[in-house]
Amino acid sequence: MGIDTTERIERLPHSFKMHSSMCLALKNLVDRVMKIFPEIEAARPGASTGIQTLCLLNKALEKAKLLLQYCSESSKLYMAVTGDAIISRGCRAKKLLEQSLGDIRTMVPTALAIKILEVLQDLKSTVLSLESSEEEAGKAIRELMRQSTSSSVSSAEIRDFHFAALKLQLSTPEAIVVERRSLKSLYVKLEECEGNKRQILKYLLCLLKKHEKIIWSDHKDNSFRQHHHSVNDSVSASGAEAGCSEEHNDTLPEQFKCPISLTVMYDPVIISSGHTFERMFIQRWFDEGHDACPVSKRVLDDFTLQSNVAMKDQISKWCKKHGLDVQDPAMKHTNNASHNLDFSIASFTSSLYNIPDLSCFTSRDFSSSFSTDSPSYSKMSKGVYFMPMQTIASESGTEVTDSSTHHSEVEIEPLCELTKLPWDAQVKVVQDVRSLFEKDSRAIRSMSPSKFLEPLVTFLKDAHERNGTEGDIVKSGLDLLLTFLSGSRKAIESMKEDVFEMLCVFLGSELVAEEALNVLEVLSNHPHSLSKITSTSSLSSLLKIAESGAEHLQEQAMITLKNLSSSNEICVEMVSLGFVH
Repeated sequence: MGIDTTERIERLPHSFKMHSSMCLALKNLVDRVMKIFPEIEAARPGASTGIQTLCLLNKALEKAKLLLQYCSESSKLYMAVTGDAIISRGCRAKKLLEQSLGDIRTMVPTALAIKILEVLQDLKSTVLSLESSEEEAGKAIRELMRQSTSSSVSSAEIRDFHFAALKLQLSTPEAIVVERRSLKSLYVKLEECEGNKRQILKYLLCLLKKHEKIIWSDHKDNSFRQHHHSVNDSVSASGAEAGCSEEHNDTLPEQFKCPISLTVMYDPVIISSGHTFERMFIQRWFDEGHDACPVSKRVLDDFTLQSNVAMKDQISKWCKKHGLDVQDPAMKHTNNASHNLDFSIASFTSSLYNIPDLSCFTSRDFSSSFSTDSPSYSKMSKGVYFMPMQTIASESGTEVTDSSTHHSEVEIEPLCELTKLPWDAQVKVVQDVRSLFEKDSRAIRSMSPSKFLEPLVTFLKDAHERNGTEGDIVKSGLDLLLTFLSGSRKAIESMKEDVFEMLCVFLGSELVAEEALNVLEVLSNHPHSLSKITSTSSLSSLLKIAESGAEHLQEQAMITLKNLSSSNEICVEMVSLGFVH
């Protein structure tokens, strides 16, 4: 059953006429599976059941590959009409890959099982969907099909077909020729018993022929107008900023626009989810701490940016043809830096926190409200506890004046005085801050890691001493720690070894092991944490969980171990502990 992986990867198409976002996502998954397929074969998964599962995996790969080939060769019009069926085929192929890999994972060595688990995570998190422009085009064509055909061309038919043609880029003579050939080729492949499909193809051919002259005429008129415009007029400033003038927005292909900025892309790049973005904007997205694709919302493990040469070539040809010039957004932002800086600072201070009732407090109000002697334990409006930075009365009784904290009223360090509060109030503060972060994750970015982590770790240690791991107090604290670390990379770098030792203790408790695993999984993705994790007995605890019967914890533990295995030293230690043979 030997399969040449290199040959199979080469046969996969690299461009698709329709449903490109779905196909690129599916192709990425197929590539991932095929890379580990030789190892799966070499592992010879057990007996007849293993052979059957391996055959099922091979069948799933072939189904996915056939769908990708179909979307690269078939008719655009027909694929628009049958979009629901195509997305259904893609989902079935993905599901079959999930099922077969899930079964095989239990039949192979642990090291290979970790690799399979990584692919399974991507399979489960990937959502296949159609692009809105394709759905709209398919709807327009189906509406035409419901109408009775005649020798005359109604204005409604012209309008609907032109709508679909623009959405599918069938507005040039060359595209019409290619589409006609695709329809005829598809018709020839269909058998006599597939009468309904043949009828659809006949109608689409008839419709294409009926409107071909109109498209030819429109193409010539548009070419003349665009050429005349580019010679006699310069592109307006607003149009240049968007990469094209307002006049051309109606015909600009949607895939040429960056999903983040909604402007024509100057330097298009592909990310691991299969979607294309302007390099500057997607890099900024990742630099801000996001770890998910802005379009699919899928959490990414790989943040590599790969130049989309084919897309850049298409954009270049389109702009040259229409007399337009796409500006480098990085240059535009550099030129406007001084103007944007003033605006950004002003908007930052007003929008960083979206906390109700906060603006009505001055620094003096905070100083008096948060005195540790207050019987209400510094309780703000709506029952929320907060400790503002630089506004708490000092031991000498002096207060920070309004003038000295004019720019600091929004700088809140909610845990800076946590240890001075009674225990019940501390618990309430942790719960309130967690609720704040859930409503506004941006609040994390401006907080000092040390001023936040130190009191939180102290709180967790005190909670463990008071109640062990029983109750929800430790869980609440670990959840807050997870949220803060997920939103602040600097916080991970500032983590001290005592935090890792504390997490190791929590790993040994069934009551909070899941929450501790969540935190360790985030830490294991950061190179600064690897040595600190192994310096404690966390690695041994993770190995025990991975080999235990607790299925809800096994998967998390294996993901964390997979992240740790990026270090050769840790791999050697895994071998010494008997986990990898």
